[in-house]
Amino acid sequence: MVKQTIVLLIASFFLGFTSESVAQTPCRGVKFSTYNDADFVKLTDMNVNLIRYDLIWDDSTAADNSNSTTFNAWLDDELDDFDVVLAKLKAINIPAIIVLHTPPGGFATRVGKVTHKIFTESWAQAEIVAAWQKIATRYLGETGIHAFEILNEPAQFDDAVTAGLKDWNGLAVDIVAAIRAIDTVHPVITSSRFGDPTKYNKMDVIPYDNVLYTFHFYYPFQYTHQGIFTKKWKKRFYPNPTLNKKKLQKVMKNAFKFREQNNVELIVTEFATARWAPGGDKYLKDVIDIFEKKEICWTYESFGTVDVWSFEYTKNKNDKTKSTTMTAREALLREYFTKN
Repeated sequence: MVKQTIVLLIASFFLGFTSESVAQTPCRGVKFSTYNDADFVKLTDMNVNLIRYDLIWDDSTAADNSNSTTFNAWLDDELDDFDVVLAKLKAINIPAIIVLHTPPGGFATRVGKVTHKIFTESWAQAEIVAAWQKIATRYLGETGIHAFEILNEPAQFDDAVTAGLKDWNGLAVDIVAAIRAIDTVHPVITSSRFGDPTKYNKMDVIPYDNVLYTFHFYYPFQYTHQGIFTKKWKKRFYPNPTLNKKKLQKVMKNAFKFREQNNVELIVTEFATARWAPGGDKYLKDVIDIFEKKEICWTYESFGTVDVWSFEYTKNKNDKTKSTTMTAREALLREYFTKN
């Protein structure tokens, strides 16, 4: 433990952070993946101080039918793309969280008992560990990296997984161990199953230093995702007698309890609501206020990506063009970014 502390202190001189400074430094940012130079200028203008970058396979069919060879070919291409973005982010002094969104093999099933293939096939489980060995080696000593987020919303539906394989708790330890054998400095972020804060009662603590814990917040799904998957949808409003700030905080309580009992740090790497959801601006303000009160770093979903979540589009669901004036949602986020 003493040796590791010394390593972290030395690293803080060269890389500018330790596990403590990561936790204590206010970070308010956005998910971001674009090559548009104007967007990088806007990041600086908004005073964003953290980016979350997704390694995501846009072709879901190819992802779900991948093997070790095709997965690694895709990952290499994604990392090459990220390097371009990373260089631009470093030029404006904004660090990035790099997150593996698509695990080896993709999904075994995307409907019903939604499950990643890493919980059903041994090659996929071995490959995700190897993938992080590759990423950790590639970015060893990279000052533009804020943290490694090992998997987006781990899809382990059932408590039990395929015989001979590890569940998410066990697999996460293997991934972090593989990273720490290469890189003892960069923080590592792990997630509850599906990124669900209520599932922190099923989480184990990772037995390594400099590990942060995340959850995503889209509650209730019927409100945050209204009108996304079907043309016929019931309009839901916020706040209402059964959905308010007090209820939102209650849904997060398992994550807060986990933090307090285990003396670990939380970071929320995704949260949003559809831009047309009635009361969405109030919803976001209440959610962010909870994070701020709990001193939790956060990254909003998203900027420069899907219009559903983007703060640059209006509340008109049918308008697929960016607003010519600042939206209320952007103004709200800017209010918090000024605190960075």
